[in-house]
Amino acid sequence: MTLLESKFSDVIYLLGLMWVVYAVDLLLPINLTQFGIGPREVSGLPGIVMAPLIHAGLGHILANSLPFLVLGCILQMHGRAVFWQATIIIVLASGLCVWLFSGAGRVVGVSGVIFGYWAFLMAYACFVFSASSVAVFWRSCKSLLLGIIVLIFYGTMLFSFFDMRTHISWSGHFFGAVAGVLAAFILAGSAKAEALKYSTQQ
Repeated sequence: MTLLESKFSDVIYLLGLMWVVYAVDLLLPINLTQFGIGPREVSGLPGIVMAPLIHAGLGHILANSLPFLVLGCILQMHGRAVFWQATIIIVLASGLCVWLFSGAGRVVGVSGVIFGYWAFLMAYACFVFSASSVAVFWRSCKSLLLGIIVLIFYGTMLFSFFDMRTHISWSGHFFGAVAGVLAAFILAGSAKAEALKYSTQQ
């Protein structure tokens, strides 16, 4: 296993899983998009977990693959624990909000998670950098640097909130970003508490 694979293996495996699901969707006689989030339908609840792995076509998965890989790798630079905790919070929180408030039709794709990663990385930088403890200074600098990088290269994602085309889930993007901020708030609080505990033991 190369250094890249070992450091970012979780993101790479998840991306690979998405492409496996897409290949299966091509081979099976059924359309897997029926397993996406079905707003306010009990049968659509499992889609909260399944929807990020399912895509509506080749163009859809191609458009999502690179930003998922890049933002996912940047997120995993905060550590595997933060990556998985943030991913779980984003998937569940954004998926539930889409189920409650989205319009009719099945919602699929990992774009909500991508927007969650995007919002998380910038919000986490702000929340962690606001800590005054010397114990988290270097972690804060790292978080702030990663947040600035995301803002510079992916700041234009903000304009996607105003894309109202019918085939694009505006609610998925919006609630993904909201869930990312929520995850950042929760995990930054945990990081501060852990650093404070560490500093008091010195």
